Parts: sequence; C-alpha cells; structure tokens
Amino acid sequence: MQRHACPKLESRRQITEQDLVKEKRSVRKLLLNKKGAVWLWQMFCTEKGQRTADLIDIPVQLAAQFLSTFVGAHAAVEWASKDLIRELNEERMSPLAQWHWANYCARNCFSIRNPHNLPSAVVTDFLERYRGGAFGEVALCSEEVASKAKDLQKKGGTEQWKKYVRDKGFQSLDPLSYPESFVQGFIDKFDPQDLDDTIPREQILSSRSILNSALARLLTGFSREEVTYELENRDVKKAKHRATLILPGRAQQILPESLPREFVGDWKRTDGAAVEDAAREAVTAFKAYGIA
Repeated sequence: MQRHACPKLESRRQITEQDLVKEKRSVRKLLLNKKGAVWLWQMFCTEKGQRTADLIDIPVQLAAQFLSTFVGAHAAVEWASKDLIRELNEERMSPLAQWHWANYCARNCFSIRNPHNLPSAVVTDFLERYRGGAFGEVALCSEEVASKAKDLQKKGGTEQWKKYVRDKGFQSLDPLSYPESFVQGFIDKFDPQDLDDTIPREQILSSRSILNSALARLLTGFSREEVTYELENRDVKKAKHRATLILPGRAQQILPESLPREFVGDWKRTDGAAVEDAAREAVTAFKAYGIA
C-alpha cells in the first residue's frame, strides 16, 4: 500500500468564498459535498507535485484541470461500501483500534479518517493489517499515568490537554483511550504557566512550583535543585519540622538588594509541609516585588 502524507486540506486557515476564483469555488463545493472528493483532491495535488492542498495556494489552472477530470476519476474508484464501513466501525469500538486507525490514516491517506471518503482498498488494507497483528502491541495508558494527566487538567491544564490531543489529530479526551507514551508526552510537556483562565493560579500550583517558575524566568538554565531547603526538627508531637529556603547564589545579581535571600517557614507536622511553607514565604515576597 503506497503511503500518502501531505499537509492537510486548508490547514493554514479557514478559506472563505471571497478568497477564491470561480474554479476554486467549484472545487471547494465538491470537497464539502461529494463523497470521496477530498481523497481525489489530495491525490491530485500530490501527483502534481504540490506541497500543499490548500485551495488558496493552488494555481487556477490546476483547479480547472481537477474539475475537468473529476467525474471520470470518481467513477473509476470503488469507494468503501456500507458493509465495509460497518466492519471498520465495529473494530473501532476498541480504543486500541482507534489509535491504529488514526496512525494508519496519518501515514497512508492524508489523515482522512472518515471511511466514506476513502477507497474500499484503503479500508480493506487497514482491516487486514489490524486483524493480522501487523501493527504490533501497544500498551494503553495505565490508571496511574491517566490519573496524573487528569490531575493536571484539574489544576488548569484542560485546554492544554485538548490542544495536545487535537494537534495530534485525535478527538477523545479520555487518557485511557491512548497509549501510555502518548499521555506521558502531555505530562512531560505540561506548562504550569499556561493555565486555564477560569482557575486562579494560586489554587492550582504549589508555592514551590510558582517560585521555581519565577526563578526560571529570571535565571538562564535554572534548575530547581539550585534552591536549597534546610530542615530542622524539634522533639514535640506536633508541628516538629521547619524549613529554611535559600535562593540560588547567582540570583543576587538579578534580584532587588532589599529582597531577602533566605525565607523561614513555620513549624509543620511533616517535612513536605515545612518546605512548602518556606516556599510560600518566598512567593509572598516575590509577589510584593512583582516578580511572581
């Protein structure tokens, strides 16, 4: 099966009727209304050596040539039948099959996933490969990793997750529908500075995260290990841990002279809570200076 991959149709921006000359408007009408037209158009653009299938960039003479050959080209293709599409849809009930279908379409048919727009040979090829195990085993996301992704969404990363999924060409927003490596990719790329506008930032991030983000903006190549937390303990039943936060030495050249370099938190029941409280003291001071 020959692979077909090129830029998606009208990928750069939405094209309006006013953008197009008569021939291109006619092509657009076919693409929107005629089954299989989008496949034939992508094939045509690829065969003509075009780097894009965007109508706005295609020469008028090529649009006219496509129109003149469309009826014959469309009749020459055996399009996927209702029965074949039903077979495919039954397989696609499985999240794993959905993943393989999306990847197959991206590699072989211009990311066209609607089987109504595909030749019978394409859909049949996928089904034979999938049922024959040609795509190999893929480990779907574990509950543990899915939970991490969902937690990031709750903390203001819902729009980031939606964009991540859609940029990859998928629709489902359930992390359990994807391979673990796919979901882990989102977790690794999550940007704590790009949060949903509807959720107050202070309710989402820990003070340590806010502080580290502020330092990362100020210090080139900053690593969170540069911030030191010195712990002390006292022999009491409750609130027996306290932390002192020490900023990186190189921050002295950038931060205001009047800003302290050390911040002491209150006594807390655990080391983690003590560290967080010291970081909260630092964040409070940073905000006062407009740098957090």
